[in-house]
Amino acid sequence: LGFAVVVALAAGLIGPRLPGADAAPLYETSGGSGGVSQVLSPLVDIRSRLTNRSTTELFRVRADAESYWRSSALPEFDGTTWGMPQRDLEPIDRSLTAPPDSLIENRQQITIGALGGSLVPAAPDPLQASGREDLRFAAETSTLVTVDGDLQAGDRIDIVSAAPALSGTQLSAATTAAAPDPIYTSVPADLPPVVGATARDVTASAASAYDAALQLQTWFQTEFEYSLEIQPGHGNSAIENFLRDRIGYCEQFAGTFAAMLRTIGVPTRVAVGFTSGVPVADGEYSVLGRNAHAWPEVWFDDIGWVAFEPTPGRGAPNAESYTGIRPQQDTSATAEEIDDADVAPVSTPPPGPSDGDAGLNIPDLTEFPTDESLAPTAATRTDDGASWVGLAVFVALGVLIAIPAVIRLLRRRRRARTVDAQLAEAWHRATSAVVAVGVPVQSSDTPVEVAARTARHFPVVTRPMSSLADAVTAATYRAEGSTGFDVVGTYGASTIGECRNWAKQIDRAATESLDWPNRVRRYFTTWN
Repeated sequence: LGFAVVVALAAGLIGPRLPGADAAPLYETSGGSGGVSQVLSPLVDIRSRLTNRSTTELFRVRADAESYWRSSALPEFDGTTWGMPQRDLEPIDRSLTAPPDSLIENRQQITIGALGGSLVPAAPDPLQASGREDLRFAAETSTLVTVDGDLQAGDRIDIVSAAPALSGTQLSAATTAAAPDPIYTSVPADLPPVVGATARDVTASAASAYDAALQLQTWFQTEFEYSLEIQPGHGNSAIENFLRDRIGYCEQFAGTFAAMLRTIGVPTRVAVGFTSGVPVADGEYSVLGRNAHAWPEVWFDDIGWVAFEPTPGRGAPNAESYTGIRPQQDTSATAEEIDDADVAPVSTPPPGPSDGDAGLNIPDLTEFPTDESLAPTAATRTDDGASWVGLAVFVALGVLIAIPAVIRLLRRRRRARTVDAQLAEAWHRATSAVVAVGVPVQSSDTPVEVAARTARHFPVVTRPMSSLADAVTAATYRAEGSTGFDVVGTYGASTIGECRNWAKQIDRAATESLDWPNRVRRYFTTWN
Protein backbone atom coordinates (compact mmCIF):
# COMPACT_ATOMS: atom_id res chain seq x y z
CA LEU A 1 0.00 0.00 0.00
CA GLY A 2 1.47 3.35 -0.97
CA PHE A 3 1.52 5.70 2.03
CA ALA A 4 -0.32 8.37 0.05
CA VAL A 5 0.25 11.84 1.35
CA VAL A 6 0.26 13.89 -1.86
CA VAL A 7 -3.30 13.17 -2.88
CA ALA A 8 -6.69 14.75 -2.54
CA LEU A 9 -8.40 13.46 0.59
CA ALA A 10 -11.55 11.50 0.00
CA ALA A 11 -12.14 9.92 3.40
CA GLY A 12 -11.08 10.22 7.05
CA LEU A 13 -9.26 8.07 9.61
CA ILE A 14 -9.29 9.35 13.15
CA GLY A 15 -12.74 10.73 12.54
CA PRO A 16 -15.78 9.57 10.57
CA ARG A 17 -13.52 9.89 7.50
CA LEU A 18 -9.77 10.05 7.03
CA PRO A 19 -8.61 13.18 8.84
CA GLY A 20 -8.01 16.23 6.76
CA ALA A 21 -10.87 15.63 4.33
CA ASP A 22 -11.78 18.94 2.70
CA ALA A 23 -8.98 20.55 4.70
CA ALA A 24 -6.15 22.79 3.59
CA PRO A 25 -2.67 21.32 3.10
CA LEU A 26 -0.54 20.80 6.18
CA TYR A 27 2.46 22.34 4.46
CA GLU A 28 3.08 24.31 1.32
CA THR A 29 6.59 23.35 0.30
CA SER A 30 8.88 24.39 -2.51
CA GLY A 31 11.65 22.06 -3.53
CA GLY A 32 14.82 22.73 -5.48
CA SER A 33 12.99 22.35 -8.75
CA GLY A 34 10.51 25.04 -7.80
CA GLY A 35 7.60 22.63 -7.82
CA VAL A 36 5.08 22.90 -5.01
CA SER A 37 3.96 19.80 -3.12
CA GLN A 38 0.81 19.77 -1.01
CA VAL A 39 1.71 17.52 1.89
CA LEU A 40 -1.51 16.44 3.52
CA SER A 41 -2.45 14.30 6.49
CA PRO A 42 -0.18 11.30 7.07
CA LEU A 43 -3.25 9.23 7.91
CA VAL A 44 -4.69 9.30 4.41
CA ASP A 45 -4.01 5.64 3.77
CA ILE A 46 -3.47 4.09 7.18
CA ARG A 47 -7.06 2.82 7.56
CA SER A 48 -6.58 0.49 4.61
CA ARG A 49 -3.22 -0.64 6.04
CA LEU A 50 -4.72 -1.31 9.44
CA THR A 51 -7.47 -3.51 8.06
CA ASN A 52 -5.54 -5.01 5.16
CA ARG A 53 -2.79 -6.61 7.30
CA SER A 54 -0.69 -6.83 4.13
CA THR A 55 2.68 -8.59 4.04
CA THR A 56 3.89 -6.13 1.41
CA GLU A 57 7.27 -4.80 2.51
CA LEU A 58 7.13 -1.01 2.75
CA PHE A 59 10.69 -0.40 3.90
CA ARG A 60 13.63 -1.96 5.74
CA VAL A 61 15.50 -0.47 8.66
CA ARG A 62 18.99 -1.17 9.89
CA ALA A 63 19.14 0.39 13.34
CA ASP A 64 21.16 0.46 16.51
CA ALA A 65 17.98 -0.22 18.48
CA GLU A 66 14.48 -1.52 17.75
CA SER A 67 11.80 1.15 17.80
CA TYR A 68 8.41 2.28 16.65
CA TRP A 69 9.06 4.15 13.38
CA ARG A 70 7.11 7.40 13.57
CA SER A 71 6.02 9.08 10.35
CA SER A 72 4.39 12.11 11.94
CA ALA A 73 2.37 13.35 14.89
CA LEU A 74 -1.00 15.06 14.97
CA PRO A 75 -1.60 17.82 17.50
CA GLU A 76 -4.86 19.34 16.26
CA PHE A 77 -8.17 17.91 17.47
CA ASP A 78 -11.47 19.46 16.50
CA GLY A 79 -13.71 16.80 17.97
CA THR A 80 -14.07 15.05 14.64
CA THR A 81 -10.53 14.60 13.31
CA TRP A 82 -6.93 14.60 14.43
CA GLY A 83 -4.71 16.58 12.10
CA MET A 84 -1.99 19.18 11.81
CA PRO A 85 -2.11 22.96 11.57
CA GLN A 86 -0.24 24.57 8.67
CA ARG A 87 3.43 24.89 9.51
CA ASP A 88 6.56 25.89 7.63
CA LEU A 89 9.14 23.29 6.70
CA GLU A 90 12.80 23.85 7.44
CA PRO A 91 15.53 23.04 4.90
CA ILE A 92 18.18 20.77 6.36
CA ASP A 93 21.87 20.33 5.60
CA ARG A 94 22.50 16.83 6.88
CA SER A 95 22.22 17.99 10.48
CA LEU A 96 19.10 19.09 12.29
CA THR A 97 20.70 19.67 15.67
CA ALA A 98 23.45 18.23 17.84
CA PRO A 99 22.33 15.38 20.11
CA PRO A 100 22.46 16.34 23.81
CA ASP A 101 24.72 14.27 26.02
CA SER A 102 21.71 13.07 28.02
CA LEU A 103 20.14 11.32 25.00
CA ILE A 104 20.87 7.89 23.55
CA GLU A 105 21.57 7.86 19.83
CA ASN A 106 19.86 5.45 17.47
CA ARG A 107 21.39 5.41 13.98
CA GLN A 108 19.14 4.09 11.20
CA GLN A 109 19.39 3.45 7.50
CA ILE A 110 15.96 3.34 5.89
CA THR A 111 15.72 1.52 2.55
CA ILE A 112 12.44 2.26 0.83
CA GLY A 113 10.41 -0.57 -0.70
CA ALA A 114 6.74 -0.04 -1.52
CA LEU A 115 6.19 2.81 0.96
CA GLY A 116 5.75 5.74 -1.42
CA GLY A 117 4.44 9.11 -0.27
CA SER A 118 6.49 11.96 1.18
CA LEU A 119 6.83 11.11 4.88
CA VAL A 120 10.05 9.45 6.02
CA PRO A 121 9.59 7.08 9.00
CA ALA A 122 12.16 7.39 11.77
CA ALA A 123 12.75 6.50 15.39
CA PRO A 124 11.92 9.36 17.76
CA ASP A 125 13.40 11.93 17.61
CA PRO A 126 15.34 12.58 14.39
CA LEU A 127 18.33 14.88 14.80
CA GLN A 128 20.23 14.29 11.57
CA ALA A 129 19.17 13.09 8.14
CA SER A 130 20.74 12.66 4.73
CA GLY A 131 20.27 10.69 1.52
CA ARG A 132 17.97 12.93 -0.53
CA GLU A 133 18.56 16.58 -1.32
CA ASP A 134 14.87 17.44 -0.97
CA LEU A 135 14.49 16.44 2.67
CA ARG A 136 12.72 18.99 4.85
CA PHE A 137 11.83 18.98 8.53
CA ALA A 138 8.75 19.98 10.55
CA ALA A 139 10.26 20.73 13.95
CA GLU A 140 6.99 20.84 15.88
CA THR A 141 6.19 17.21 15.06
CA SER A 142 9.71 15.91 14.31
CA THR A 143 8.54 14.96 10.83
CA LEU A 144 10.86 14.35 7.87
CA VAL A 145 9.35 15.10 4.46
CA THR A 146 10.50 14.93 0.83
CA VAL A 147 9.34 17.88 -1.28
CA ASP A 148 10.50 17.11 -4.83
CA GLY A 149 8.60 13.89 -5.32
CA ASP A 150 7.52 10.77 -3.51
CA LEU A 151 9.83 8.23 -1.96
CA GLN A 152 10.96 5.68 -4.53
CA ALA A 153 11.85 2.02 -4.14
CA GLY A 154 15.56 1.81 -3.46
CA ASP A 155 15.86 5.23 -1.79
CA ARG A 156 18.21 5.13 1.18
CA ILE A 157 18.00 7.67 3.96
CA ASP A 158 20.42 7.81 6.88
CA ILE A 159 18.95 9.15 10.10
CA VAL A 160 20.30 9.76 13.57
CA SER A 161 17.64 9.90 16.28
CA ALA A 162 18.09 10.44 19.99
CA ALA A 163 15.84 9.85 22.97
CA PRO A 164 16.26 9.73 26.74
CA ALA A 165 16.35 6.51 28.74
CA LEU A 166 13.13 6.80 30.73
CA SER A 167 11.94 5.40 34.02
CA GLY A 168 8.68 5.56 35.89
CA THR A 169 10.35 7.41 38.75
CA GLN A 170 11.66 10.09 36.41
CA LEU A 171 8.29 10.59 34.68
CA SER A 172 6.36 10.57 37.94
CA ALA A 173 8.40 13.55 39.14
CA ALA A 174 8.07 15.47 35.84
CA THR A 175 5.61 18.29 35.26
CA THR A 176 3.59 18.93 32.10
CA ALA A 177 2.94 22.67 32.33
CA ALA A 178 5.33 23.87 29.60
CA ALA A 179 4.04 22.15 26.47
CA PRO A 180 5.23 23.79 23.21
CA ASP A 181 1.76 25.06 22.28
CA PRO A 182 -1.72 25.35 23.86
CA ILE A 183 -2.99 23.19 20.98
CA TYR A 184 -1.81 20.11 22.89
CA THR A 185 -4.40 20.55 25.65
CA SER A 186 -7.19 21.90 23.45
CA VAL A 187 -10.50 20.05 23.26
CA PRO A 188 -13.63 21.23 21.45
CA ALA A 189 -16.51 22.66 23.41
CA ASP A 190 -18.90 20.04 22.07
CA LEU A 191 -16.81 17.04 23.13
CA PRO A 192 -19.27 14.60 24.78
CA PRO A 193 -19.21 14.98 28.59
CA VAL A 194 -18.72 11.23 28.99
CA VAL A 195 -15.15 11.59 27.67
CA GLY A 196 -14.02 13.88 30.47
CA ALA A 197 -16.15 12.19 33.10
CA THR A 198 -14.68 8.79 32.27
CA ALA A 199 -11.16 10.20 32.24
CA ARG A 200 -11.66 11.67 35.70
CA ASP A 201 -13.10 8.41 37.02
CA VAL A 202 -10.31 6.25 35.64
CA THR A 203 -7.52 8.57 36.85
CA ALA A 204 -9.12 9.61 40.14
CA SER A 205 -6.27 8.23 42.25
CA ALA A 206 -3.46 9.60 40.06
CA ALA A 207 -0.87 11.70 41.90
CA SER A 208 0.83 12.99 38.73
CA ALA A 209 0.34 13.30 34.99
CA TYR A 210 2.42 10.15 34.54
CA ASP A 211 0.19 8.24 36.95
CA ALA A 212 -2.86 9.43 35.02
CA ALA A 213 -1.39 8.32 31.70
CA LEU A 214 -0.40 4.96 33.17
CA GLN A 215 -3.81 4.36 34.75
CA LEU A 216 -5.59 5.25 31.53
CA GLN A 217 -3.25 2.99 29.54
CA THR A 218 -3.91 0.09 31.91
CA TRP A 219 -7.65 0.66 31.71
CA PHE A 220 -7.62 0.42 27.91
CA GLN A 221 -5.26 -2.56 27.89
CA THR A 222 -7.33 -4.58 30.35
CA GLU A 223 -10.93 -3.47 29.79
CA PHE A 224 -11.06 -3.18 25.99
CA GLU A 225 -10.67 -5.50 23.03
CA TYR A 226 -8.68 -5.02 19.83
CA SER A 227 -10.62 -5.55 16.61
CA LEU A 228 -10.46 -4.57 12.93
CA GLU A 229 -14.14 -5.34 12.46
CA ILE A 230 -15.54 -1.99 13.53
CA GLN A 231 -16.08 1.04 11.33
CA PRO A 232 -13.43 3.78 11.29
CA GLY A 233 -14.07 6.89 13.25
CA HIS A 234 -13.14 9.20 16.03
CA GLY A 235 -15.77 11.92 15.89
CA ASN A 236 -17.95 12.71 18.88
CA SER A 237 -20.36 9.83 18.38
CA ALA A 238 -17.50 7.49 17.49
CA ILE A 239 -15.75 8.21 20.79
CA GLU A 240 -18.98 7.60 22.68
CA ASN A 241 -19.54 4.33 20.80
CA PHE A 242 -15.98 3.24 21.49
CA LEU A 243 -16.27 3.93 25.23
CA ARG A 244 -19.61 2.09 25.28
CA ASP A 245 -18.67 -0.97 23.21
CA ARG A 246 -15.06 -1.20 24.43
CA ILE A 247 -13.82 -2.62 21.18
CA GLY A 248 -11.79 -1.03 18.40
CA TYR A 249 -8.42 -0.78 16.73
CA CYS A 250 -5.36 1.38 17.28
CA GLU A 251 -6.64 4.65 15.80
CA GLN A 252 -9.51 4.67 18.28
CA PHE A 253 -7.35 3.68 21.23
CA ALA A 254 -4.79 6.38 20.42
CA GLY A 255 -7.30 9.11 19.64
CA THR A 256 -9.55 8.45 22.63
CA PHE A 257 -6.59 8.16 25.02
CA ALA A 258 -5.28 11.53 23.82
CA ALA A 259 -8.69 13.22 24.02
CA MET A 260 -9.32 11.88 27.52
CA LEU A 261 -5.96 13.04 28.88
CA ARG A 262 -6.51 16.48 27.39
CA THR A 263 -9.77 16.82 29.31
CA ILE A 264 -7.77 16.64 32.55
CA GLY A 265 -5.13 19.08 31.31
CA VAL A 266 -2.35 16.72 30.19
CA PRO A 267 -0.70 17.71 26.86
CA THR A 268 -1.15 14.86 24.39
CA ARG A 269 -1.02 14.16 20.66
CA VAL A 270 -1.50 11.20 18.30
CA ALA A 271 1.51 9.70 16.52
CA VAL A 272 1.26 7.60 13.37
CA GLY A 273 3.76 5.28 11.76
CA PHE A 274 4.72 1.66 12.20
CA THR A 275 5.65 -0.90 14.80
CA SER A 276 9.18 -2.26 14.55
CA GLY A 277 8.46 -4.94 11.94
CA VAL A 278 9.84 -8.42 11.38
CA PRO A 279 13.50 -9.07 12.33
CA VAL A 280 15.29 -10.38 9.23
CA ALA A 281 18.88 -10.03 10.44
CA ASP A 282 20.75 -8.71 13.44
CA GLY A 283 19.62 -5.10 13.78
CA GLU A 284 17.55 -5.20 10.57
CA TYR A 285 13.75 -5.08 10.37
CA SER A 286 11.33 -5.56 7.50
CA VAL A 287 8.36 -3.24 8.01
CA LEU A 288 5.14 -4.42 6.38
CA GLY A 289 1.78 -2.91 5.59
CA ARG A 290 0.30 -4.75 8.57
CA ASN A 291 2.76 -2.95 10.87
CA ALA A 292 0.99 0.40 10.37
CA HIS A 293 0.07 1.76 13.77
CA ALA A 294 -1.13 4.78 15.73
CA TRP A 295 -0.29 5.57 19.34
CA PRO A 296 -0.53 8.53 21.75
CA GLU A 297 2.37 10.63 23.00
CA VAL A 298 2.36 12.66 26.23
CA TRP A 299 4.43 15.79 26.88
CA PHE A 300 6.70 15.96 29.94
CA ASP A 301 8.66 19.13 30.73
CA ASP A 302 12.44 18.89 30.18
CA ILE A 303 11.91 15.42 28.67
CA GLY A 304 9.72 15.87 25.59
CA TRP A 305 7.18 13.60 23.97
CA VAL A 306 6.81 10.13 25.50
CA ALA A 307 4.94 7.27 23.82
CA PHE A 308 2.30 5.27 25.66
CA GLU A 309 0.47 2.18 24.36
CA PRO A 310 -3.25 1.77 25.10
CA THR A 311 -3.88 -0.72 22.27
CA PRO A 312 -4.19 -4.30 23.61
CA GLY A 313 -1.64 -6.66 22.09
CA ARG A 314 0.83 -3.89 21.29
CA GLY A 315 3.88 -2.68 23.22
CA ALA A 316 6.69 -0.38 22.15
CA PRO A 317 10.32 -1.55 22.30
CA ASN A 318 12.48 0.01 25.04
CA ALA A 319 9.41 1.37 26.83
CA GLU A 320 8.65 -1.39 29.34
CA SER A 321 10.60 0.45 32.05
CA TYR A 322 7.90 3.11 32.27
CA THR A 323 4.81 1.60 30.56
CA GLY A 324 5.05 -1.83 32.20
CA ILE A 325 4.12 -3.42 28.85
CA ARG A 326 6.54 -5.77 27.14
CA PRO A 327 7.34 -5.16 23.46
CA GLN A 328 4.75 -6.86 21.25
CA GLN A 329 3.19 -6.40 17.82
CA ASP A 330 1.46 -8.36 15.06
CA THR A 331 3.75 -11.39 14.72
CA SER A 332 1.68 -13.33 12.19
CA ALA A 333 4.30 -12.74 9.45
CA THR A 334 7.68 -14.47 9.59
CA ALA A 335 11.03 -13.71 8.03
CA GLU A 336 10.44 -16.56 5.58
CA GLU A 337 7.20 -14.93 4.43
CA ILE A 338 9.02 -11.64 3.96
CA ASP A 339 11.43 -13.21 1.50
CA ASP A 340 8.47 -14.07 -0.73
CA ALA A 341 6.42 -10.95 -0.03
CA ASP A 342 5.14 -8.71 -2.78
CA VAL A 343 7.23 -5.54 -2.82
CA ALA A 344 5.43 -3.75 -5.64
CA PRO A 345 3.55 -0.61 -4.59
CA VAL A 346 -0.16 -1.25 -4.31
CA SER A 347 -3.06 1.00 -3.49
CA THR A 348 -6.10 -0.53 -1.85
CA PRO A 349 -9.06 1.67 -0.93
CA PRO A 350 -10.47 1.38 2.57
CA PRO A 351 -13.11 -1.35 2.87
CA GLY A 352 -16.65 -0.07 2.82
CA PRO A 353 -19.59 -1.04 4.97
CA SER A 354 -20.66 -3.69 2.46
CA ASP A 355 -17.55 -5.84 2.91
CA GLY A 356 -18.28 -9.54 3.24
CA ASP A 357 -18.87 -10.98 6.68
CA ALA A 358 -16.20 -13.58 6.11
CA GLY A 359 -13.56 -10.96 5.33
CA LEU A 360 -13.29 -11.98 1.68
CA ASN A 361 -12.65 -9.08 -0.64
CA ILE A 362 -14.86 -9.84 -3.63
CA PRO A 363 -13.10 -8.87 -6.88
CA ASP A 364 -14.73 -6.46 -9.26
CA LEU A 365 -16.74 -8.54 -11.70
CA THR A 366 -15.83 -6.22 -14.55
CA GLU A 367 -12.25 -7.47 -14.24
CA PHE A 368 -13.18 -11.05 -15.10
CA PRO A 369 -11.94 -12.15 -18.56
CA THR A 370 -14.65 -12.79 -21.12
CA ASP A 371 -15.17 -16.46 -21.83
CA GLU A 372 -15.92 -16.85 -25.53
CA SER A 373 -17.65 -20.14 -24.86
CA LEU A 374 -20.34 -18.19 -23.01
CA ALA A 375 -21.09 -15.86 -25.92
CA PRO A 376 -24.38 -16.35 -27.80
CA THR A 377 -24.34 -18.28 -31.07
CA ALA A 378 -24.92 -16.60 -34.41
CA ALA A 379 -28.43 -18.07 -34.53
CA THR A 380 -29.47 -16.35 -31.30
CA ARG A 381 -27.38 -13.15 -31.43
CA THR A 382 -29.06 -9.84 -32.08
CA ASP A 383 -27.52 -6.40 -32.23
CA ASP A 384 -27.93 -6.01 -28.48
CA GLY A 385 -27.74 -9.72 -27.63
CA ALA A 386 -24.05 -9.85 -26.83
CA SER A 387 -24.21 -7.06 -24.27
CA TRP A 388 -27.32 -8.53 -22.61
CA VAL A 389 -25.78 -12.00 -22.41
CA GLY A 390 -22.58 -10.53 -21.03
CA LEU A 391 -24.53 -8.65 -18.39
CA ALA A 392 -26.44 -11.81 -17.50
CA VAL A 393 -23.16 -13.70 -17.06
CA PHE A 394 -21.78 -11.01 -14.76
CA VAL A 395 -24.98 -10.96 -12.71
CA ALA A 396 -24.93 -14.74 -12.43
CA LEU A 397 -21.34 -14.69 -11.24
CA GLY A 398 -22.18 -12.01 -8.71
CA VAL A 399 -25.06 -14.08 -7.36
CA LEU A 400 -22.81 -17.14 -7.17
CA ILE A 401 -20.22 -15.23 -5.18
CA ALA A 402 -22.84 -13.80 -2.82
CA ILE A 403 -24.55 -17.13 -2.06
CA PRO A 404 -22.15 -18.34 0.70
CA ALA A 405 -22.36 -15.05 2.60
CA VAL A 406 -26.17 -15.00 2.35
CA ILE A 407 -26.45 -18.62 3.52
CA ARG A 408 -24.18 -17.94 6.50
CA LEU A 409 -26.21 -14.90 7.48
CA LEU A 410 -29.54 -16.72 7.22
CA ARG A 411 -28.31 -19.73 9.17
CA ARG A 412 -27.00 -17.58 12.00
CA ARG A 413 -30.22 -15.62 12.25
CA ARG A 414 -32.33 -18.76 12.19
CA ARG A 415 -30.33 -20.74 14.75
CA ALA A 416 -29.05 -18.13 17.19
CA ARG A 417 -32.26 -17.01 18.90
CA THR A 418 -31.57 -17.96 22.54
CA VAL A 419 -28.50 -16.80 24.44
CA ASP A 420 -27.21 -20.38 24.62
CA ALA A 421 -27.65 -20.79 20.87
CA GLN A 422 -25.84 -17.52 20.18
CA LEU A 423 -22.98 -18.55 22.46
CA ALA A 424 -22.70 -21.97 20.78
CA GLU A 425 -22.71 -20.29 17.37
CA ALA A 426 -19.97 -17.87 18.41
CA TRP A 427 -17.80 -20.68 19.79
CA HIS A 428 -18.30 -22.83 16.68
CA ARG A 429 -17.38 -19.89 14.45
CA ALA A 430 -14.24 -19.13 16.44
CA THR A 431 -12.99 -22.72 16.67
CA SER A 432 -13.67 -23.38 12.99
CA ALA A 433 -11.65 -20.29 12.13
CA VAL A 434 -8.58 -21.23 14.16
CA VAL A 435 -8.70 -24.81 12.88
CA ALA A 436 -8.62 -23.37 9.34
CA VAL A 437 -5.28 -21.69 10.07
CA GLY A 438 -3.72 -24.83 11.56
CA VAL A 439 -4.48 -24.71 15.28
CA PRO A 440 -4.63 -28.39 16.37
CA VAL A 441 -7.96 -28.41 18.17
CA GLN A 442 -9.23 -31.78 19.41
CA SER A 443 -12.82 -32.69 20.17
CA SER A 444 -11.89 -33.52 23.76
CA ASP A 445 -10.34 -30.11 24.44
CA THR A 446 -12.01 -27.81 26.94
CA PRO A 447 -12.55 -24.18 25.88
CA VAL A 448 -9.59 -23.12 28.02
CA GLU A 449 -7.39 -25.74 26.33
CA VAL A 450 -8.52 -24.53 22.90
CA ALA A 451 -7.61 -20.97 23.91
CA ALA A 452 -4.18 -22.12 25.11
CA ARG A 453 -3.52 -23.97 21.84
CA THR A 454 -4.62 -20.91 19.91
CA ALA A 455 -2.25 -18.69 21.90
CA ARG A 456 0.66 -20.94 20.91
CA HIS A 457 -0.20 -21.40 17.23
CA PHE A 458 -2.11 -18.23 16.28
CA PRO A 459 -1.21 -15.60 18.91
CA VAL A 460 -2.78 -12.64 17.11
CA VAL A 461 -6.22 -13.70 18.46
CA THR A 462 -5.07 -14.71 21.93
CA ARG A 463 -7.10 -12.06 23.73
CA PRO A 464 -10.50 -12.54 22.04
CA MET A 465 -10.15 -16.35 22.06
CA SER A 466 -9.29 -16.39 25.75
CA SER A 467 -12.20 -14.07 26.58
CA LEU A 468 -14.64 -16.16 24.54
CA ALA A 469 -13.37 -19.39 26.12
CA ASP A 470 -13.88 -17.91 29.61
CA ALA A 471 -17.46 -16.98 28.72
CA VAL A 472 -18.22 -20.45 27.35
CA THR A 473 -16.67 -22.07 30.43
CA ALA A 474 -18.71 -19.87 32.76
CA ALA A 475 -21.95 -20.61 30.91
CA THR A 476 -21.18 -24.34 30.99
CA TYR A 477 -20.12 -24.82 34.60
CA ARG A 478 -21.60 -22.10 36.79
CA ALA A 479 -24.96 -22.83 38.42
CA GLU A 480 -26.83 -20.02 36.66
CA GLY A 481 -25.40 -20.94 33.25
CA SER A 482 -25.66 -18.12 30.72
CA THR A 483 -28.24 -16.20 32.75
CA GLY A 484 -27.45 -12.50 32.58
CA PHE A 485 -25.33 -12.77 29.44
CA ASP A 486 -27.88 -10.66 27.57
CA VAL A 487 -28.01 -7.88 30.19
CA VAL A 488 -26.75 -4.60 28.74
CA GLY A 489 -24.12 -2.97 30.93
CA THR A 490 -23.22 0.64 31.63
CA TYR A 491 -21.62 1.17 28.21
CA GLY A 492 -24.38 -0.50 26.24
CA ALA A 493 -22.67 -3.86 25.74
CA SER A 494 -23.77 -7.32 26.91
CA THR A 495 -21.69 -10.44 27.48
CA ILE A 496 -23.33 -12.27 24.57
CA GLY A 497 -22.78 -9.24 22.33
CA GLU A 498 -19.11 -9.24 23.25
CA CYS A 499 -18.94 -12.99 22.52
CA ARG A 500 -20.30 -12.39 19.03
CA ASN A 501 -17.74 -9.63 18.49
CA TRP A 502 -14.89 -11.84 19.70
CA ALA A 503 -15.96 -14.59 17.30
CA LYS A 504 -16.06 -12.09 14.42
CA GLN A 505 -12.58 -10.84 15.30
CA ILE A 506 -11.19 -14.37 15.33
CA ASP A 507 -12.92 -15.32 12.09
CA ARG A 508 -11.72 -12.17 10.33
CA ALA A 509 -8.13 -12.53 11.52
CA ALA A 510 -8.01 -16.19 10.49
CA THR A 511 -9.44 -15.47 7.04
CA GLU A 512 -7.02 -12.64 6.38
CA SER A 513 -4.02 -14.76 7.42
CA LEU A 514 -4.75 -17.37 4.74
CA ASP A 515 -3.28 -17.21 1.26
CA TRP A 516 -5.75 -16.42 -1.50
CA PRO A 517 -6.43 -19.99 -2.70
CA ASN A 518 -7.26 -21.13 0.84
CA ARG A 519 -9.18 -17.93 1.56
CA VAL A 520 -11.39 -18.48 -1.47
CA ARG A 521 -11.78 -22.17 -0.66
CA ARG A 522 -12.85 -21.34 2.89
CA TYR A 523 -15.30 -18.71 1.67
CA PHE A 524 -17.09 -21.22 -0.55
CA THR A 525 -16.93 -24.22 1.80
CA THR A 526 -17.63 -22.74 5.24
CA TRP A 527 -21.38 -22.41 5.65
CA ASN A 528 -21.62 -21.60 9.36
